[in-house]
Amino acid sequence: MKRDRLGYTVSVVCAVLGLISAIAGTVTDFPMQSREVGTSSTQIAPDINPPTISDRSSTAAVYAVGDYVNVWSNGTGTAIFSQSLRYWCITAGTSAATNLASWSSILDVTDGTVTWRPIPRTRNDVLVQNDSTGVVYIGWGAPAVMNRGTRLNANGGSVSRPDYDSAVYAISGSATANVTITEQPR
Repeated sequence: MKRDRLGYTVSVVCAVLGLISAIAGTVTDFPMQSREVGTSSTQIAPDINPPTISDRSSTAAVYAVGDYVNVWSNGTGTAIFSQSLRYWCITAGTSAATNLASWSSILDVTDGTVTWRPIPRTRNDVLVQNDSTGVVYIGWGAPAVMNRGTRLNANGGSVSRPDYDSAVYAISGSATANVTITEQPR
């Protein structure tokens, strides 16, 4: 009898610890992001190790969708790289002279007319879900093409890709579709 109680107690403790671990794990995820995609391929998640990345200074500049920048936590380009945060441009425009040290490490940042999205240093998992009534195709590391790649069915079709570090693209056969993307850092 004592042995059964001990086994039961151990099982309950393990279940509780697993639940706590699962809850704590979701706290460190980057927030879910909704992205609008259309009939041309749209980048919906950044490359974790972008091939080209520039240093964002505090002076104004013009940026295009898909540009990548480093922003140092002290607001300058003088700190060591491991102290920098990386961002990718999701809305093109002209940046403002701004206090870079105040940029969020997990939420989108508006900088003049530019919107920047933080890039996780590592990515344990990427999850893409189709929230629209039409089919969406995913391109892994290259622009998405209709009727090729990973198909996400309408109304909740989803795909998860563990340990994926390259950019993710999406395309829709209809005029506009919405996808939700969740990145879980390691």
